[in-house]
Amino acid sequence: MRYRGPAQAFFGGSFDPVHNGHLHVARTVREETAYKTILFVPNRANPLKDGGAVASAHHRYRMVLEAIREMEWCAASSVEIDTPAPSYTVDTITALIERGELIERPGMIIGDDLLEQLPRWHDAAELLTRVVLILLRRETGDSPAAPSDLPAGTITVQNKRCELSSTDIRRRLQLRKPIRGLVPEQVYEYIQRHHPYQ
Repeated sequence: MRYRGPAQAFFGGSFDPVHNGHLHVARTVREETAYKTILFVPNRANPLKDGGAVASAHHRYRMVLEAIREMEWCAASSVEIDTPAPSYTVDTITALIERGELIERPGMIIGDDLLEQLPRWHDAAELLTRVVLILLRRETGDSPAAPSDLPAGTITVQNKRCELSSTDIRRRLQLRKPIRGLVPEQVYEYIQRHHPYQ
């Protein structure tokens, strides 16, 4: 049974495809912070990325649903893929709070590899008044960033780095290399049935 009430943390991304590293991030946030319920939000298009997603929005959303099927503390929203592109995180979070799918001032999960981009996000200053950053390590080094570089209230998680990436998984699929064990088994079976990357 899914949790009731609004989620405490927002986890956005292309999830193209969602993989075991994404689930590891969600579990780490739940274990290491006060944010116990997490809302996955696949985007339609990232304004700061060229080329966009490879799999369709429908497939990416369905794969997220499959991935979290047995994680009763997670849910997924199609709000971004149901909205015309481009997707702006500040607008998405505002809409989710208004719809009761997120708490006021939720956590927002990001990797330290996105810190340099953050000032370029649409209405970044406003976004940072509406969320608490939950920063996880993706880059090399001992800590995600120096405390002076982070917005006030940021939670830094000293997590074990995960080498998985959606780009590498798509490349393996293109080369017909195995991906079993890199994605949740339900996602592996979905890809085998529906071929979203062909």
